[in-house]
Amino acid sequence: MNAVTILLLLIISVCTTSANVRECSAIVHSGQKVGLKYNRDRDTWLNCAPKVCSRGTCPLQNFLLDRAGCYGEIYYIYNEFGGDIRSGDRVGLYYPREKVWFGCPGGNFCDKRTCPGNPDSRTGFENSHKWDQCWGEVFRIYAVRRGVGEPIEEYDSIMLYYVREKKWVSLAGGRTDKRPCPGAPPPGDDKFEPCWGEVFQVVPIEF
Repeated sequence: MNAVTILLLLIISVCTTSANVRECSAIVHSGQKVGLKYNRDRDTWLNCAPKVCSRGTCPLQNFLLDRAGCYGEIYYIYNEFGGDIRSGDRVGLYYPREKVWFGCPGGNFCDKRTCPGNPDSRTGFENSHKWDQCWGEVFRIYAVRRGVGEPIEEYDSIMLYYVREKKWVSLAGGRTDKRPCPGAPPPGDDKFEPCWGEVFQVVPIEF
Protein backbone atom coordinates (compact mmCIF):
# COMPACT_ATOMS: atom_id res chain seq x y z
CA MET A 1 0.00 0.00 0.00
CA ASN A 2 1.59 3.28 -1.10
CA ALA A 3 1.65 6.60 0.75
CA VAL A 4 -1.14 8.17 -1.36
CA THR A 5 -3.52 5.29 -0.64
CA ILE A 6 -2.74 5.45 3.07
CA LEU A 7 -3.44 9.20 3.11
CA LEU A 8 -6.79 8.71 1.33
CA LEU A 9 -7.74 5.97 3.80
CA LEU A 10 -7.07 8.33 6.70
CA ILE A 11 -9.11 11.14 5.09
CA ILE A 12 -12.12 8.92 4.39
CA SER A 13 -12.00 7.46 7.91
CA VAL A 14 -12.03 10.94 9.45
CA CYS A 15 -14.78 12.22 7.14
CA THR A 16 -17.17 9.35 7.78
CA THR A 17 -16.71 9.30 11.55
CA SER A 18 -15.94 12.87 12.58
CA ALA A 19 -18.65 15.25 13.78
CA ASN A 20 -16.96 17.97 11.73
CA VAL A 21 -17.32 16.35 8.30
CA ARG A 22 -17.91 19.65 6.46
CA GLU A 23 -14.15 20.29 6.49
CA CYS A 24 -13.80 17.31 4.15
CA SER A 25 -16.75 18.06 1.91
CA ALA A 26 -17.20 19.08 -1.70
CA ILE A 27 -20.45 19.55 -3.61
CA VAL A 28 -21.92 16.35 -5.08
CA HIS A 29 -22.33 16.60 -8.86
CA SER A 30 -24.36 14.75 -11.45
CA GLY A 31 -22.50 11.68 -12.72
CA GLN A 32 -20.44 11.28 -9.55
CA LYS A 33 -19.56 7.85 -8.18
CA VAL A 34 -20.91 7.42 -4.65
CA GLY A 35 -21.87 4.96 -1.96
CA LEU A 36 -24.89 5.39 0.31
CA LYS A 37 -23.99 4.62 3.89
CA TYR A 38 -26.88 3.71 6.17
CA ASN A 39 -26.72 6.15 9.07
CA ARG A 40 -28.30 3.82 11.61
CA ASP A 41 -25.51 1.22 11.40
CA ARG A 42 -21.95 2.50 11.08
CA ASP A 43 -20.74 -0.26 8.74
CA THR A 44 -23.87 -0.81 6.64
CA TRP A 45 -24.42 0.38 3.06
CA LEU A 46 -27.14 0.26 0.41
CA ASN A 47 -26.29 -2.89 -1.56
CA CYS A 48 -27.82 -3.85 -4.91
CA ALA A 49 -25.87 -7.05 -5.54
CA PRO A 50 -28.93 -9.16 -4.50
CA LYS A 51 -32.10 -9.13 -6.59
CA VAL A 52 -33.79 -6.98 -3.93
CA CYS A 53 -31.50 -4.16 -2.80
CA SER A 54 -30.74 -4.47 0.90
CA ARG A 55 -28.21 -3.75 3.62
CA GLY A 56 -24.61 -4.68 2.87
CA THR A 57 -21.64 -4.79 5.24
CA CYS A 58 -19.08 -4.35 2.50
CA PRO A 59 -16.99 -2.22 2.78
CA LEU A 60 -16.35 -2.81 6.47
CA GLN A 61 -14.33 0.40 6.75
CA ASN A 62 -14.13 2.21 3.41
CA PHE A 63 -13.98 1.59 -0.32
CA LEU A 64 -10.23 1.98 -0.81
CA LEU A 65 -9.51 -0.83 1.63
CA ASP A 66 -12.23 -3.23 0.48
CA ARG A 67 -12.88 -2.12 -3.08
CA ALA A 68 -12.12 -5.46 -4.78
CA GLY A 69 -15.33 -7.12 -3.60
CA CYS A 70 -17.63 -4.17 -2.89
CA TYR A 71 -19.19 -3.71 -6.32
CA GLY A 72 -22.71 -4.00 -4.89
CA GLU A 73 -22.42 -0.70 -3.03
CA ILE A 74 -21.21 1.51 -5.91
CA TYR A 75 -23.53 3.85 -7.85
CA TYR A 76 -23.50 6.88 -10.11
CA ILE A 77 -25.93 9.60 -9.09
CA TYR A 78 -27.57 11.77 -11.79
CA ASN A 79 -29.85 14.75 -11.59
CA GLU A 80 -32.14 16.19 -14.21
CA PHE A 81 -30.00 18.95 -15.68
CA GLY A 82 -26.39 18.07 -14.79
CA GLY A 83 -24.04 20.08 -12.62
CA ASP A 84 -24.39 20.38 -8.84
CA ILE A 85 -26.96 18.21 -7.09
CA ARG A 86 -29.20 20.26 -4.81
CA SER A 87 -31.65 19.42 -2.08
CA GLY A 88 -35.02 18.79 -3.72
CA ASP A 89 -33.56 17.73 -7.11
CA ARG A 90 -34.92 14.79 -9.02
CA VAL A 91 -32.22 12.10 -9.12
CA GLY A 92 -31.57 8.59 -10.37
CA LEU A 93 -29.06 6.01 -9.06
CA TYR A 94 -27.25 4.01 -11.73
CA TYR A 95 -25.81 0.63 -10.70
CA PRO A 96 -22.85 0.14 -13.08
CA ARG A 97 -22.13 -3.49 -12.19
CA GLU A 98 -25.27 -4.65 -14.02
CA LYS A 99 -25.93 -1.49 -16.09
CA VAL A 100 -29.31 -0.95 -14.42
CA TRP A 101 -31.00 1.64 -12.18
CA PHE A 102 -32.17 1.51 -8.58
CA GLY A 103 -35.96 1.49 -8.76
CA CYS A 104 -39.05 1.04 -6.58
CA PRO A 105 -41.98 0.61 -9.02
CA GLY A 106 -43.21 -2.85 -8.07
CA GLY A 107 -44.46 -4.25 -4.77
CA ASN A 108 -43.05 -3.29 -1.42
CA PHE A 109 -39.35 -3.59 -2.15
CA CYS A 110 -36.82 -1.73 -4.30
CA ASP A 111 -34.71 -3.52 -6.88
CA LYS A 112 -32.95 -2.92 -10.24
CA ARG A 113 -34.56 -1.72 -13.48
CA THR A 114 -33.38 -1.12 -17.03
CA CYS A 115 -35.23 2.16 -17.60
CA PRO A 116 -33.86 4.67 -18.69
CA GLY A 117 -30.89 2.82 -20.19
CA ASN A 118 -27.23 3.77 -20.47
CA PRO A 119 -26.46 7.10 -18.73
CA ASP A 120 -23.55 7.68 -21.11
CA SER A 121 -25.85 7.80 -24.13
CA ARG A 122 -28.84 9.92 -25.08
CA THR A 123 -31.14 7.33 -23.51
CA GLY A 124 -29.88 8.10 -20.00
CA PHE A 125 -31.43 10.46 -17.51
CA GLU A 126 -29.01 13.34 -17.85
CA ASN A 127 -29.50 13.80 -21.59
CA SER A 128 -33.10 12.79 -22.19
CA HIS A 129 -36.72 13.43 -21.38
CA LYS A 130 -37.21 10.08 -19.66
CA TRP A 131 -37.70 11.45 -16.19
CA ASP A 132 -41.48 11.14 -16.55
CA GLN A 133 -41.42 7.84 -18.47
CA CYS A 134 -39.15 6.12 -15.93
CA TRP A 135 -41.08 7.19 -12.87
CA GLY A 136 -40.10 4.06 -10.95
CA GLU A 137 -36.44 5.10 -10.98
CA VAL A 138 -36.89 8.78 -10.08
CA PHE A 139 -36.50 10.14 -6.56
CA ARG A 140 -36.33 13.53 -4.87
CA ILE A 141 -33.20 13.91 -2.78
CA TYR A 142 -33.32 16.00 0.40
CA ALA A 143 -30.32 16.84 2.58
CA VAL A 144 -30.62 16.86 6.35
CA ARG A 145 -30.74 20.45 7.60
CA ARG A 146 -30.30 22.04 4.18
CA GLY A 147 -32.96 24.12 2.52
CA VAL A 148 -34.49 23.22 -0.84
CA GLY A 149 -32.18 24.43 -3.59
CA GLU A 150 -29.01 24.32 -1.47
CA PRO A 151 -26.13 22.23 -2.90
CA ILE A 152 -25.66 18.79 -1.34
CA GLU A 153 -22.13 18.13 -0.13
CA GLU A 154 -20.17 14.90 0.14
CA TYR A 155 -20.80 13.17 3.48
CA ASP A 156 -24.14 14.95 3.90
CA SER A 157 -26.98 12.92 5.40
CA ILE A 158 -29.81 12.64 2.89
CA MET A 159 -33.24 11.09 2.34
CA LEU A 160 -34.74 9.79 -0.93
CA TYR A 161 -38.41 10.50 -1.63
CA TYR A 162 -40.22 8.18 -4.05
CA VAL A 163 -42.62 10.64 -5.64
CA ARG A 164 -44.88 8.08 -7.34
CA GLU A 165 -46.10 6.61 -4.04
CA LYS A 166 -45.30 9.56 -1.76
CA LYS A 167 -43.02 7.41 0.38
CA TRP A 168 -39.37 7.38 1.43
CA VAL A 169 -36.66 4.83 0.65
CA SER A 170 -35.86 2.90 3.84
CA LEU A 171 -33.46 0.23 5.09
CA ALA A 172 -35.14 -0.10 8.49
CA GLY A 173 -36.32 -3.62 7.69
CA GLY A 174 -33.07 -4.92 6.19
CA ARG A 175 -34.31 -4.98 2.60
CA THR A 176 -34.90 -1.69 0.82
CA ASP A 177 -38.55 -0.73 0.92
CA LYS A 178 -40.75 2.39 1.02
CA ARG A 179 -42.12 3.98 4.18
CA PRO A 180 -44.30 6.99 5.00
CA CYS A 181 -41.95 8.54 7.58
CA PRO A 182 -41.28 11.55 7.59
CA GLY A 183 -44.39 12.50 5.59
CA ALA A 184 -44.70 15.14 2.89
CA PRO A 185 -41.45 16.74 1.65
CA PRO A 186 -39.41 18.68 2.39
CA PRO A 187 -38.83 17.00 5.76
CA GLY A 188 -38.30 19.36 8.69
CA ASP A 189 -35.28 19.13 10.99
CA ASP A 190 -37.42 17.52 13.68
CA LYS A 191 -38.28 14.58 11.41
CA PHE A 192 -34.82 13.14 10.81
CA GLU A 193 -34.28 11.59 14.25
CA PRO A 194 -37.54 9.60 14.44
CA CYS A 195 -37.13 8.54 10.78
CA TRP A 196 -33.68 7.01 11.26
CA GLY A 197 -34.44 4.14 8.88
CA GLU A 198 -34.69 6.52 5.93
CA VAL A 199 -31.41 8.47 6.36
CA PHE A 200 -28.24 7.79 4.36
CA GLN A 201 -24.84 9.45 4.05
CA VAL A 202 -23.49 10.30 0.58
CA VAL A 203 -19.89 9.03 0.51
CA PRO A 204 -17.70 9.84 -2.53
CA ILE A 205 -15.82 6.97 -4.16
CA GLU A 206 -12.40 7.98 -5.44
CA PHE A 207 -11.38 5.02 -7.62
